[in-house]
Amino acid sequence: MSEIDGITMNYNGDCRDEKVIHPMTKDEAIEFLFGLLDEIDTADDMAKGNCELYRKLVQRYQLRRWETGITTDGYTLDTSAFSTTP
Repeated sequence: MSEIDGITMNYNGDCRDEKVIHPMTKDEAIEFLFGLLDEIDTADDMAKGNCELYRKLVQRYQLRRWETGITTDGYTLDTSAFSTTP
């Protein structure tokens, strides 16, 4: 197991830290996830020519996707954690 910014990542790829989940609506999750994609795009600009830095930045941002409450078995997304009120 390894840890990045307090989020534990198991070798099997499970990198969710249940303490970090924030209740949100589907629309809020869409905005949050799009924001993460924007951060990854910005990381590409910041780390031009430095693959190691880019990988570290992307790893940090992609782990935040679990904050939405979405879970997956690798094939199906479970969005039942979304709140029904804005």
